[in-house]
Amino acid sequence: MAFLTFPPGYLWFFSLDKNPVFASENPSTGVATLELGYARSMPADLESTLLAVWQQTLIDKKKTVELGGETYPVRQTAKSKLKQVDFRFEDRELRGLEQNPITKSRWAKMAREGKRVMQFLERGKYIAVVVDGKVHVYR
Repeated sequence: MAFLTFPPGYLWFFSLDKNPVFASENPSTGVATLELGYARSMPADLESTLLAVWQQTLIDKKKTVELGGETYPVRQTAKSKLKQVDFRFEDRELRGLEQNPITKSRWAKMAREGKRVMQFLERGKYIAVVVDGKVHVYR
């Protein structure tokens, strides 16, 4: 199980496909703890960064993505003309890649149905996907 903690007064909602979310409050500290129903955790600020990249690239259709005072160009892949953006989160090099709708994956099927799908990679490995504003972290 993965755990995220947030200061009192903050209310966070996560929509995780088929993954339960359990919330509890530590009585001694008053800090809420969320228990996520998947094995790999992802910092909430990374999730919000992935959402920001998805939003600016696929929804707002910006030519550059702005994150924490830095600007990253949105490019297109040579063959499929998919949107792609390389960016940094803390000391990590990440890539956001628009889902290719021609492949046979369930994410491609969603893209064919009109959903906005962006995959996220780190060192060539898929780490997460955002579909219509919902983050799914790979195990």
